[in-house]
Amino acid sequence: MMIEEPVIEPLSHEDLDLWAKEGKTGLLLHSVENDHNLGAIARAAAFFDVHFLVINEKDQEARLTTSAYRIAEGGMEHIVVRKVSNTAAFLKDASKCIITVATDVRARLRISDLKTVLMEKRKQLKIKGRPGLVLALGNEETGLPTAVKNQCSCIFRIPGTGNIQCLNVAQAAALFLHELYEL
Repeated sequence: MMIEEPVIEPLSHEDLDLWAKEGKTGLLLHSVENDHNLGAIARAAAFFDVHFLVINEKDQEARLTTSAYRIAEGGMEHIVVRKVSNTAAFLKDASKCIITVATDVRARLRISDLKTVLMEKRKQLKIKGRPGLVLALGNEETGLPTAVKNQCSCIFRIPGTGNIQCLNVAQAAALFLHELYEL
């Protein structure tokens, strides 16, 4: 059975303010370009109690299709999906009230540094409870554009053997979400 692609609401300032106030964790996907990856990311997001997923409305490939829902195995029902027209502008606004984190295969910081760095950011911002946070993930071939990474407070990588350049974006998302869940 095919599902009709749902209408995704644009992100509002009220959404962002609520997520910051409630210390919610979310994902920003930039040019992920595959509905199977979108579904797998949504499944991992629901598993690790991620509240929201923001996608760029200009992305043509990663859509909320029947395939994405099938691969998510119920995960879509546990996350709020919103769209933005400009991911760098979204991160610039978001960084005023939540911690913004990016991934990049060439980052200096490693995923193992994530907890320490975020705890320090929390102290700097004088956040008592769990901070609101968004993790930006990009295209497997091109990563995140510089304009997007520049809006993030810190950038991390997953070290590997170097046999291949990077993990599948859904695999990387699951590893990062596990680390964030442990905070």
